[in-house]
Amino acid sequence: MNRVWAIGSAALALLACAGSSAVGQAPPSTPPAAVPPDTATDTVVLSRTDNTQAVEAADQRLLLTKQKREEHALVRRLIFITANLTLTEPAATVGDTPPPQTCRWQYRSFLQRQMCFTSMSGLFACTQAEVTPLPDEAHGEAGAPANAAVGFCNDVFRPAVNARVRLAGTLRDRAAELFAADQKAKVDPIFKAAGVAVAPEPTASAKR
Repeated sequence: MNRVWAIGSAALALLACAGSSAVGQAPPSTPPAAVPPDTATDTVVLSRTDNTQAVEAADQRLLLTKQKREEHALVRRLIFITANLTLTEPAATVGDTPPPQTCRWQYRSFLQRQMCFTSMSGLFACTQAEVTPLPDEAHGEAGAPANAAVGFCNDVFRPAVNARVRLAGTLRDRAAELFAADQKAKVDPIFKAAGVAVAPEPTASAKR
């Protein structure tokens, strides 16, 4: 543990400003639980499916300078979608007719960010990953198709697939914009407060 905290003054200042209590390579954050769509109280939930899909990822490499000392930073970002699908049917039925079943889905989007630092001595440490909800989401419902198999309400149910694909496409198109906004709102203020000069890390060809 002492070796990790020897990362260097600039990175330590940044980590302190970030308010992180965990140092070291952090595991992917557990996404917030999806909130199921509103359902009537007279329905019965037959099945539920929850999962997560990665949409777009990017690594931003930066060179940090403070009092003639340099360190390297890596800002890792991931846009992902959480899925919640529920199969319901009315609690009360009339006669011998099978009750109608309804598949409801909700897809929500999030941006995960993690900052990592490499000290002059080569030590590598990361802050705890943080997750920010995004406003983009998709939700809807559809009845059971003809001859529906048990458990048809899942990620291959065509109406739900279409909604998820449209949402993922929108997020991919906006990824650069979302990453830039996150940098401005969440990362730049930390560097500024620490008194650190920030520049893109030179590429290998530029160093020659």
